[in-house]
Amino acid sequence: MHEFPHITEAESEVMKLLWQKEPMSASEIISELTQQMQWSDQTVKTFLNRLHKKKAIRFEKSGRNYLYYPLVSHDEYLKAENIPE
Repeated sequence: MHEFPHITEAESEVMKLLWQKEPMSASEIISELTQQMQWSDQTVKTFLNRLHKKKAIRFEKSGRNYLYYPLVSHDEYLKAENIPE
């Protein structure tokens, strides 16, 4: 089994969106989280970059957009973080 990436509470907000609907474009993710969390665009982009480096998400370039997909399932996350379902 591969080592599970540690996902912070803030990063998990990005993951929650991707678990609900994938793929999502960067602009969709930014739009959702700037409304929900009052985060700046740059903050959301930072979390996307961190999650990508941790191999928790992947992206594909589609025209001018980047589409993001989770590489970690919600169940795997709950197990790894010892969160009851």
